[in-house]
Amino acid sequence: DRADIGFVFVDGESTVAAVNRTMEELSEFRPDPVGRPFAATNPGIDGRVIDEIEDAMRTETVREFETTPDDDGDFRIRVVPGDDGVALYVEDASDRIALRRELKRSERILETLDDGVYTLDEAFVITSVNEAVTRITGYDREELVGSHASMLAGDETLSMADEILEQLRSNGSD
Repeated sequence: DRADIGFVFVDGESTVAAVNRTMEELSEFRPDPVGRPFAATNPGIDGRVIDEIEDAMRTETVREFETTPDDDGDFRIRVVPGDDGVALYVEDASDRIALRRELKRSERILETLDDGVYTLDEAFVITSVNEAVTRITGYDREELVGSHASMLAGDETLSMADEILEQLRSNGSD
């Protein structure tokens, strides 16, 4: 009950045999779910969860997936088959999924810009470039990523960037 990950054990008859408090908090389980059919314990359970449980039981393989049942949040679920049923390990993945969506949105925006945009790590190694950089410079993305920024910027620009980086470090900024 003190685990930060939800746990449910569903027996071979698809009945809830055990559930921890974290799972009850993550989901909208009906009161006293133990002994009830898993599909009837939570109105938000989607068909994919049931299908994954059945597949794990049938194939005896671990299943991992993410799901968003009925706007109840985003969950990462791991279904682990055992001798007498399956264990479901459920964690809230809302933050991770929202971050991934935001990252994809940002990547789409950067790719549509006509201006060249690239990112560097603290050692001034190129970590990413948008399509405009490759078009402007004639270099392939593979040539640029992992290379030193001197491929794209002159000494004066790199010196200025170094000064800005030092200022950020001295202010305690990320």
